[in-house]
Amino acid sequence: MKLNKPTVILAAGCLLSSAFARPTYEEALKIIATAPSEITNTVNSGSRIYRFTSQFDGQDSVAYPGQTFRQVLINDLKGLMGSMKYGAFNGSESQARNVLNSFFKYSSGAPLRGPGAINGQQRHKTKILDFQGNRMSSLEGATYDSIQSPGKNLMSKIAGNDNPLRNGELKGWNSMNLYGVDLSKVDADRNGDSFVEPDDLVQGIFQVVAKNAATGASFIAPNGSLPGQTVKNASITPDGVNLTEIMHKFLQGAIAFSQAAGDYLATDLGPTKGLNADNTQPYKGSKNHTALEHFWDEGFGYFGAARDFATYTDAEIRKYQSKDTDGDGVISIHKEYNIGGVALNSARIDRYSAQRGTGTLDLTKEAIDAFLAGRQLITEKPANYTQYIPAYATVALAAWEKTLGAVVIHYLNATLKQMDAYGTEDYLFVNYAKFWSEMKGYGMIFQFNPTSLVSLSDFVKMHQLFGDHPVALNASAAAVAGYRNNLLQARELLRKSLGLSSMDAQIF
Repeated sequence: MKLNKPTVILAAGCLLSSAFARPTYEEALKIIATAPSEITNTVNSGSRIYRFTSQFDGQDSVAYPGQTFRQVLINDLKGLMGSMKYGAFNGSESQARNVLNSFFKYSSGAPLRGPGAINGQQRHKTKILDFQGNRMSSLEGATYDSIQSPGKNLMSKIAGNDNPLRNGELKGWNSMNLYGVDLSKVDADRNGDSFVEPDDLVQGIFQVVAKNAATGASFIAPNGSLPGQTVKNASITPDGVNLTEIMHKFLQGAIAFSQAAGDYLATDLGPTKGLNADNTQPYKGSKNHTALEHFWDEGFGYFGAARDFATYTDAEIRKYQSKDTDGDGVISIHKEYNIGGVALNSARIDRYSAQRGTGTLDLTKEAIDAFLAGRQLITEKPANYTQYIPAYATVALAAWEKTLGAVVIHYLNATLKQMDAYGTEDYLFVNYAKFWSEMKGYGMIFQFNPTSLVSLSDFVKMHQLFGDHPVALNASAAAVAGYRNNLLQARELLRKSLGLSSMDAQIF
């Protein structure tokens, strides 16, 4: 991230006819570039810290505890799933499923229905380090109750439960069968339909991992003529899928990105929703922010960046360390902690581009500048500001998507390297499964943005090329070569959709 003042992108263009329609990325750049001085001056007068004064009481008006809390749940669910071993769970299959659902269906006072289950009194697993690498305490406290926004969980906010599932049903998972689980019959939300929706996939994955952990047995993965490799992780399947990684990345899309792109920063949900919300009265009659301020902040909360993200370098972000900005000796998870996968990965991709590629990407800056600019306009309300809010939302979401796409390409390339290493001491089956699953999981996220840079047809084609599991590397040479070609086709399709360079796509 380049730590200079926010800039207005230079390009020629004109405003859209509708002030509230969220424009395409190209249209958004033109709208911003041709903005009048009262807009650009307001944007450039803002702070580099995501902190905005309330028009009602003069205090900080930013609040998004529910968004931070859900990111903690997603991360801690990954940690629990990743620790489960085949046949090692000290309980029944149903108890193992209950443990997983204690994160997804979190309830503060829920009884602990299995080893590893959580409720409000359990300690969250967020590890906080300062810039010297020292362990820091959380300002909010060590338990889930101490950081939660009452009544919040993952299930209530997954796409299809809270906001519309834009395409009617989940896309990207090609088969209705998940290791013996018929996804069309899971019906997690009890709608009585045969659609496979995001929460159906979640519950299907929970069923498989719970069964593996309670009653399954480890297996041997081949490595050519070399000795086989024992796999004990209950999330890893013999055909090379890591269900923990699929789950973790999928929830970052079906909850975090879906909520930001399809709800809080949306323009098509009615006159009081998303970016059409009121910006004159206290939200819910008593808050010190308006509805529009709050919805924008919640979108930023799901991006997962610390409030002072713009003051970090890419290297600092990638160290997973935090600045004690206010000097109180503790780190606020809600304000001073980079918790979201996309915020962290934007710095990762910028570094790849700078060190080994074109050096043209600055996704951290593109995202935070857009979030800061939009909120500054919402706070200051210069003339005709509402015409520009959707444009900044589009730019922020495009940086989000370009980060996701670059990470998909990164793991695609890592998958190819594991394929090349098969039969050597450099090959690890668990890495083959991990890299492929991160590629697949992140790749499923684009469907949750109604104005995605990746068209629906390209999205479907990409996942047809990925398949629902990687090729078995002890298959025929023709089968392995064919799958390699599929991945290269998918990489080029995604690269073009996101406007990434050929060089960057090869080195990520």
